[in-house]
This record gives sequence, structure tokens and C-alpha cells, in this order.
Amino acid sequence: TLVRRGVPIRIFKDMSKVDEPRLNGLIEDSFGRTLLPGYLERAAPEMVLVAGDYAACAVVRPGPTAPYLDKFAVSAQGQGAGLGASLWNRLATECPRLLWRSRTDNPIRNWYFGLADGMHRAPNWIVFWTGLEERDEIAQGIEFALAEPPSFESPVVTRGEVSIVS
Repeated sequence: TLVRRGVPIRIFKDMSKVDEPRLNGLIEDSFGRTLLPGYLERAAPEMVLVAGDYAACAVVRPGPTAPYLDKFAVSAQGQGAGLGASLWNRLATECPRLLWRSRTDNPIRNWYFGLADGMHRAPNWIVFWTGLEERDEIAQGIEFALAEPPSFESPVVTRGEVSIVS
């Protein structure tokens, strides 16, 4: 008999309680990219969900018609262990209405298709939502998500090498 306990998920609404270096490290490791300096301050989240000992996180910001999921990250160790699904289930309980975007080449975009009530494709992004039904709400959400500035440093190719420009 195998009994697996769930991973505790903490919800932070006071950002001073978030371990910012660990949160940033988790996001950077998960995305394989470097965050621009001051990410958490710029993002100004209303809520951060953290699973386990910073093994997964969801950074949620205010949006125009629903909360906006700015980052959803799962550590390499947590991937494939159901940690992302557990965190998502808690996120969905906390935010039944939610907007988020994903790069068109994001390897988990197919998972997002199964979670979303709707989506909109743009050249580099797919905007997803749950709990939104009114056309105006959806249109405002799409416009907001597509206008969001990048939170990662951009890799720039120069003379066949990749360097990071902040």
C-alpha cells in the first residue's frame, strides 16, 4: 500500500513574507531564463502560491477583468510528480476567474489547453482564461495579456554567440 501525502501549499498576500531569492531562483530554473532585476516589485502581485519548499509557485497579479497569472513555475524535481497539478487545483480554487498567457512554443501549452475555458492565439503568445464569459471581459483580458512587458532578460545573438542584454 502506498500513501502519498499532498505537498503543503502556502498563500502569501504579504509580499514581504515571500523569500524573493528562492522565488526568483525557482522561476529562473523552471523557465531557463534570467529575470529582469526587481521582478517581484515590478510584478506587484496580489498573491503568491508556493508549493512545498519553493518547489513550485504561481505569481498572481491584478488584471482588468480577472486576476492575471504572471508566472507558473515547477522545479525540475517537481515536474512529473503531480506538483503542478496540485498547485493548479489550489490556484483554481483561489481564482476561479483567471487570465494568463503562454509562449506559442511553451512545452506545457497543451496542458493549459485542457485547463482553460477559452484561448486566443496571437503571433508569439496564446492567451488563456477561465471563468470569463462576457465578450468584453475576454477582449479586455486578451488586450491586457498581450500588452504585458517581458519579465526576462532577452537573449541577443551576436557573431554566432548568445549574450544576455538587460
